[in-house]
Amino acid sequence: MTVTAPTIRFDIFMAGDLAQAKQVCREFCFDVGLCVTVEPVEYIYTGGQEAGFRIGLINYPRFPTTQDALWSRASELAEILMLRLRQHSYSLVGPDLTHWISRRPADAACTVSSQGQEPLPSSPSRPPRECETCGGLGRIPHQSGGYGINCPSCTVTLQERS
Repeated sequence: MTVTAPTIRFDIFMAGDLAQAKQVCREFCFDVGLCVTVEPVEYIYTGGQEAGFRIGLINYPRFPTTQDALWSRASELAEILMLRLRQHSYSLVGPDLTHWISRRPADAACTVSSQGQEPLPSSPSRPPRECETCGGLGRIPHQSGGYGINCPSCTVTLQERS
């Protein structure tokens, strides 16, 4: 018996500890019912290098899905990996576009496509992300229990939206 499905593939590229990434993937896959590949990657760039990983998701013919559904799973897993591994950014490579996602406020001006037209990340199925700095409150909680200064990440986001 042969089963086929449309070819859809997403790859997550991120720096960080391979063993931690595998554990996060185990938990995520168990919780949502998914299978991924995990491979070590060595990033070599101007002035340095660092270890990381590639997480692969495919449209598995035994359990076929849509491109939007697979994008959603890949995005969700990538966000969890970024937070759990304390990373600032990652790349999500899809069939047509490569998205570079950063949670650094200073990178907000850099998040445009290579054509300079479409803000990233973009997908009809991906809602805007809540601010990782303040959790969407717009103000940073102070250790005393009140609120401190206005969140600089939200300020950047608000400027981008207007």
